[in-house]
Amino acid sequence: MRGKLPAVLVAATAVAAVVGVAFGTPPSWLRSVLVFLGVWTAISIAATAIIAAWFRATAHANEALTQGQRRDAWKGELAIR
Repeated sequence: MRGKLPAVLVAATAVAAVVGVAFGTPPSWLRSVLVFLGVWTAISIAATAIIAAWFRATAHANEALTQGQRRDAWKGELAIR
């Protein structure tokens, strides 16, 4: 799925370039499609960055909790001895 969106963007840009050369300016519907794809891409990139940061923070928090539990377990083992 990731490879399809860039291909769509490249194809739409190519169509806009060809239509722009052929007719002088691209038609309004094509501009609308390109604006929609641009906004969609920007939102997707922002959402991906936010979700990746959230997953990274969650992983760090889980690791910290796990290390704390290990430390507590070792303290318990040492106290038993």
